[in-house]
Amino acid sequence: MKYPRFVLIEALWPHAWHKELAGAMNSSDLSPSAGARTQAGTGRRKRGQRQIARILEAAKAILIAEGYAAFTMRNVARRLAISPGTLTYYFKQKEDLFKSLFEDFLRRHEALLAAKKEAFPDDPLGRYEAYVSALIEESRDAFTRVYFYQLWAVSSHDPFVESLRKDAYDRFLADAESFIRALAPKRPARLVRRKAFVLCAMIEGLHVMAGAHASQLRRCAGYEGEFHRHVMALVQSDGPI
Repeated sequence: MKYPRFVLIEALWPHAWHKELAGAMNSSDLSPSAGARTQAGTGRRKRGQRQIARILEAAKAILIAEGYAAFTMRNVARRLAISPGTLTYYFKQKEDLFKSLFEDFLRRHEALLAAKKEAFPDDPLGRYEAYVSALIEESRDAFTRVYFYQLWAVSSHDPFVESLRKDAYDRFLADAESFIRALAPKRPARLVRRKAFVLCAMIEGLHVMAGAHASQLRRCAGYEGEFHRHVMALVQSDGPI
């Protein structure tokens, strides 16, 4: 099944932002994660690991610059100047490649959350504030904006992508519950889950706006502080904010 190009970066970002996109493609850690859906045995040697990292880098660049419609095995192989057969030696199909990018993002996201927890071992409020700041910071990341905007757009047409989106929501909701529960351990589980749901909805809205209207971010100076105040108010009491 073919899909329309939901996102064209030229339309979303003015030319001044192209350097940011290039930096995001070059600086992100794309070393193969333990859960990468590569063909069995291909990542055991250093040479195989380097090739997998190159493939993920190329796939990421295509997704950012051209969108999911252009995210094909043939285009990835062409960008790397390798044969499609060589590419399928490492990734059997594009779904495996797309999921590997997803797993790489989650690996880095979860490592970030773990670092926040370690930085505030005895301060649940400080830990929650650091968690919120990290989520806001992710909204500024070019790859995060594009990837999740694509994920939301395509998931309504593609069952495989929908399954990834559902997995992401389940993980994000569990993370939010963990941080919120630590603030008041005696809160009813239903209330904690409700607040976590609202928090995730707010973060999702931020990411959608950042992905669909990235040029607006520069025009809305101070949005981080405004967003932070609302998110902090969400957990300050058990009543409505």
